[in-house]
Amino acid sequence: MRRWPPRNCEKCHKDYRGYGEKFCSNLCAGNERVEISCHNCGIRFKPNINKNKYCSRECWKVSVKSDATYRPPYRHDCQQCHKYYEGEGRLFCSRECAGRFMSERAHRLFKRRHGVDIHSVVHHSLIKRKYGTLVHRARQKGLAYPTRVAFTDWYVQTPKVCHYCSIPEEIWEKFYYGKQFKFSLSIDRKDNANGYELSNMVLACHVCNVVKNQFLTESEMLDVAQRYLKPKWQEKIKEEVGSNVPSR
Repeated sequence: MRRWPPRNCEKCHKDYRGYGEKFCSNLCAGNERVEISCHNCGIRFKPNINKNKYCSRECWKVSVKSDATYRPPYRHDCQQCHKYYEGEGRLFCSRECAGRFMSERAHRLFKRRHGVDIHSVVHHSLIKRKYGTLVHRARQKGLAYPTRVAFTDWYVQTPKVCHYCSIPEEIWEKFYYGKQFKFSLSIDRKDNANGYELSNMVLACHVCNVVKNQFLTESEMLDVAQRYLKPKWQEKIKEEVGSNVPSR
């Protein structure tokens, strides 16, 4: 920090340190502030600068906001909280308002598209667990993954049918619920060289997911599942239906 050399005031002869070359204060220099009236509220005050016309920044804001001719283009009203703020090239006064506005906009778009509130879907235990597992695996392998809203949108509008063997999720749950951990359709990548992009993700049953693994491509797995796996579960459905028919 800069230390000013000691000086002696020419009027009061008091020793002082400061940037003043001859006087220790405005009073000794004869530059005493004169009271003027605020142009907005009319209160008498002593301005720090001779060109100051307002007693406070609040009065200046009120005056500038009321007169559009003196309102520069970089002053706006926040689109979220409608607060008057200063900022160039922005629409919101803070990141919180921007995030809240975009979140509400995404929720309205989701409800208009699917007819349900996103809060009732995003916080669903099954979707929440699946997204958490997806994020964990993607971070372990260093792969890209979608946001929760984008994943929820994709999961809601994707038919709950295995992409490879075409088994519906309700039939899969009926056969395997309680017999193994992954009783619902899991998320599989069509091309294992790419990450968890929405265009690269499909729903698959646990059997198809395990069989495909890292060895088969999407087209090869489709051929195997449609030729061998699909007839197996169709035959099992017929056996279940036949065993439930009451005997006469």
